[in-house]
Amino acid sequence: MKPDSDKQALELQLGFAKLAQSSFRVRISVLILLLISLFVVWSTLASGTTAAEKVDKDFCLRIYKDPYYFPYSLGDVSCTEFMYAQTIRQARHQHDNDGPYPETMGTDEISKHVHEFLDHVQEFREYDWNRRQAFRIQLLLPYAKSPVSLDGLLISDAWPFCALLALSVAIAWRFRQTCYEIHLSSLIVNTRPENIRSRNFALTEFLAGDITDVAIDGRHMFIYMQPVGLFPETILGAGLFITVSLFSLNLLTEFGPQFTPRGQELFSDSYYFWLYLFAVVLFFLLLRARKLWRGSLAEVMGGEVSSARLYFLYRVRALLRHRAIAGIRWEDVLIFLCAVLGIASLFLSWADYRGLVLLWNPAQVFDDAPVAARLIQAEMLLTVSFLLVSPISRLRNRVWGERLHALIQKTRSVCARFVLIFSGYVVAYAFVGVYGQFKDWYVWPVFVGPNFNFFQTPQNLPTLGDADFSIGFTVFTVSCGILALLEIWFEARPTAKEKGSEVA
Repeated sequence: MKPDSDKQALELQLGFAKLAQSSFRVRISVLILLLISLFVVWSTLASGTTAAEKVDKDFCLRIYKDPYYFPYSLGDVSCTEFMYAQTIRQARHQHDNDGPYPETMGTDEISKHVHEFLDHVQEFREYDWNRRQAFRIQLLLPYAKSPVSLDGLLISDAWPFCALLALSVAIAWRFRQTCYEIHLSSLIVNTRPENIRSRNFALTEFLAGDITDVAIDGRHMFIYMQPVGLFPETILGAGLFITVSLFSLNLLTEFGPQFTPRGQELFSDSYYFWLYLFAVVLFFLLLRARKLWRGSLAEVMGGEVSSARLYFLYRVRALLRHRAIAGIRWEDVLIFLCAVLGIASLFLSWADYRGLVLLWNPAQVFDDAPVAARLIQAEMLLTVSFLLVSPISRLRNRVWGERLHALIQKTRSVCARFVLIFSGYVVAYAFVGVYGQFKDWYVWPVFVGPNFNFFQTPQNLPTLGDADFSIGFTVFTVSCGILALLEIWFEARPTAKEKGSEVA
């Protein structure tokens, strides 16, 4: 029976090897298709931008002498490369805040002003239509009698969401590939004798890694170490992923919706909020998929499987839980320190106001956006509640009682995830702007040379103002984010089943 069992084991190993290789091929295919798509999008938006610039210059030359827009014209300098975009933007909003017609104005004069206003509105509508036509794409489809016209600006709006989805799919295939490799490794590591194990290791194209079992913080775990070396799969996969990520960031900071008048009117900075919210949804779906696949490993191997590169985090967490200062655990010291810093930052200066103002009177800061003021007030109340609940939940159960203590811990857990998402948005929002500025001001000029567009582009990027980087706001955001990360990190506790198996 032994030859039959060895044959079945080898077939099982080869089956997992094929599954891992198939996952790798699909992941590479997704990344290559995404890279090709990004290049097509880049070419389309670049050619559209060039055509749109000609429309802008022609329209600027048409309106800059019109006294309706500019009673005091700046002359020909108004439509130079440095000024035409600003000239058109100023003309579009020149009469936004005009007061009502005076009562002394006659009916005929009012009618004349109304017709003049409508004529100029129509003028801008024609300009917007011409600019959109500059981004039109003519698609030649099979069996179609005439080309199909596609609005290129829709590509500018939609491609970041598609790119995020494709990158998430590639990451999901990487998770699945790793699970197959761990299953394969668990089969090979138990193969005896060693010469047979070496043969099986070679037959599976060296996809398997080393697995060792450890016990840490009352938990029995398996540590998986992936092979380290110049493997073609690793180099190709990582290289494509990095290339696609950088290409996507460059596109977002060059041709995002905020670079068009329509995008400025419709999206403004809210576009990045919806893009970030979409990324958060994908992130939680990826975590769910990873947990599902890793659960199959735990059932087969009899314990949690973790990467050897992350093993130090488990050791650090165990150290913080079991070391104490004056009878207080290091874990609690970190929690209290972050909470105190977050609350103290409310009394520091945030731009030209203190953080506490956002709690009781946000309308004082956002006087022109009452809905946004209430939303920010709700966010601040929830965040401050988390800063208070987090250290309170560290008190012993007998102080509060079992039910109340469980409610406090549940509230802390929910608030921690909200605060982490909120802090992550601030970091991601600032990162896009900082990346775009660094690229346009320091990187591209070195390789391409000075260019006006490199200095013009950062004006449209979602960079926080200098005042928003005040000490109070920075300390509040960083301390809240770190506190939320720590609370989620410290939530992991060994289950009763794991403790029982460890004792046995």
